[in-house]
Amino acid sequence: MSNHLTHPAPGIPPGTARPVWTFKDKGIVFELDRPWIDVYGAHWEWTGLDTESGEPLMQCDTDPPLPLSEGYTTYGPWIPAPRQATPAEKLTAIETPQDQPAPVVAKPAEAPTPSMFAALLRRLRGRS
Repeated sequence: MSNHLTHPAPGIPPGTARPVWTFKDKGIVFELDRPWIDVYGAHWEWTGLDTESGEPLMQCDTDPPLPLSEGYTTYGPWIPAPRQATPAEKLTAIETPQDQPAPVVAKPAEAPTPSMFAALLRRLRGRS
């Protein structure tokens, strides 16, 4: 298994953009600084703790934490939860001259279509 947890560098001066905590599992990069939504609509967040092997422990509501790969395999795929634009992104958008296009900010996830939902149900039925 090729997992890799990247922690931000300590001692970053105030006002500096903070690096994002990430974890890479099976080619998927998870930003741990944001919540993730599973196929049932539940939100998963990093507890700030890791397993002995260095895998992030994720928690959904008051359920016991699970290693990220176990939660993703059982309740995935996960999508990143929509987030508000950061103050730096808002400032950049305000300061961008009118004749230049504003930088693209993360877009919220698309709502599933009926065909996507039907495919998900077929996949879930196949797990039984």
